[in-house]
Amino acid sequence: MSTPPQISRCPHCGSQDIVADVMVTQVAAAGRIGLSYQTHFLLTGTAALRTELCRQCGTVVRLYVKETGKDWQIG
Repeated sequence: MSTPPQISRCPHCGSQDIVADVMVTQVAAAGRIGLSYQTHFLLTGTAALRTELCRQCGTVVRLYVKETGKDWQIG
């Protein structure tokens, strides 16, 4: 499992002050936030979303998951 290459400049403000690997979370236990995938025995998992965030303007530069080798559920 490797960390994806970091974006070096914010497309909105041009800042190079980008922080990587910030987790997307939820405040209340109202469900799951993330990408669904099929696990063994027909169970469903959720891959946590990560972001790269510009510290200057607050723009979320990119959303991604760390582990890409899942059986992603489409539709």
